[in-house]
Amino acid sequence: MTTLRAERDIAASAGVVWTLLKDFQHIDAFNPNLSRSFHLGDAPLEGLGAERRCELKDGRNWIEERVIDWRPGESYTVEIYAGTMPIRDVRTTLAVSPHGAVSRAV
Repeated sequence: MTTLRAERDIAASAGVVWTLLKDFQHIDAFNPNLSRSFHLGDAPLEGLGAERRCELKDGRNWIEERVIDWRPGESYTVEIYAGTMPIRDVRTTLAVSPHGAVSRAV
């Protein structure tokens, strides 16, 4: 399995960053590759089982994701379960930690 990792320092507290991340259905607010994202079906808005659809800026492609792990104030992991792109078995973890803290591998 291939693992990619990207880290960013953000001039805000971990709590402020988590407030943005936990708004699961609105990842388009900070992901420049998306034209829009929105909540799907009867799934919860956040937390384990939340689902969203992300439409890419190319105007043709989209993915649907669901939360498979949720650690309040710390991280969540999503899996892509549907979409137009030729990808499979993709999981992504978004996590926050105080500046200078060593983040754990997920």
